Amino acid sequence: MNKKKVKLAYLQRRKITKKVSELQTICDILESQNKVSSDPEGSNKMVESDETPSLICETKIVSQERIYMEKIAKINVKIEKLKRDNREKEFHILMFGCMENIKLLEDLTVEELIDFKRLVDMKLKEVNDVIAALE
Repeated sequence: MNKKKVKLAYLQRRKITKKVSELQTICDILESQNKVSSDPEGSNKMVESDETPSLICETKIVSQERIYMEKIAKINVKIEKLKRDNREKEFHILMFGCMENIKLLEDLTVEELIDFKRLVDMKLKEVNDVIAALE
């Protein structure tokens, strides 16, 4: 039981230090936490590891930027797909409203009317295909 608690705390500490190092890389902030070591060789290694060239930092920042740009592009594609689906659903509702004489087409713009005509033509074609298949 005690071992698991220590392990969990250690893992949480590692996660936090990883996030801090990522933020330092992205924001180009110097680390405020002092690393203390009683071993002189270990402290020299720590100092050497902290002195990273700016080119490496810049490439890390660029790669992070590229990753976020790719994520944004994927999300934009999803947004466009959802907009298209919502628009199609609105036209379905409008089409059924027109059939029941509840909604009128007077309030639509020219672009909306063209899209609506395309949807109605597509639905008529589907109906004609079903009729042809039944015959």
